[in-house]
Amino acid sequence: MPDSIGRIYIASFTLVTLAALVVAARARPRLVLFERRYFRWLFRPWKLASFAIALTGMVIVAPLSGDPTWDYVTGSVQSVLAFVTAPWAVGTIYRSLRGLGVRSRAELIVAGITWMVSVSWFYDAYLYLRDGRYGPLWLENLWASSGLYFLAGILWSLRPATPARPGLLGARLAFADDDWPAEEGSHTRVATVAFVVMGFTTLLMSPFLVHAWERWRSP
Repeated sequence: MPDSIGRIYIASFTLVTLAALVVAARARPRLVLFERRYFRWLFRPWKLASFAIALTGMVIVAPLSGDPTWDYVTGSVQSVLAFVTAPWAVGTIYRSLRGLGVRSRAELIVAGITWMVSVSWFYDAYLYLRDGRYGPLWLENLWASSGLYFLAGILWSLRPATPARPGLLGARLAFADDDWPAEEGSHTRVATVAFVVMGFTTLLMSPFLVHAWERWRSP
């Protein structure tokens, strides 16, 4: 993307993001993201442990990945944004598409913009400030990061299936249920599906992981 168009794009999404913040502030009582029970649901030991592993991996791999746009800042900030917002954003969009209901249209709008900020807009703005020009890999990042963000939303939304609420391999998506986000019991039964999701995530990251491994082994 030419720098002139990049500057216009950054200015545009900055205005959109600021507008979303205003909408979010006004609609705060109707947004699940700002509820205490959402964070009680999210900050479960297994979710925090898996996030810590993912964050550590992102930070360690960043300088060895071969991607000049991936550094400690983009790796860590985008990881935190994914953990905090992806389960809510993916869940909100899913519920809207399936006709399960969201509390307000504002929540769906803010969820979509939060997705874009998390996977692309923060990355784009940061690299522009760091390098003085628009990042050359913005489109590749948008698609790759969106895939990772979606998988993060799925992973950290797994809950145990029950006879009344059957699922796949002992797990189901919490945001498909009307009590989402709700306190849940043991998550040992979601391990199989969790490992499958993490496998897909590793597959998406494999080119960077291989490059990082080769650089780490080289003298």
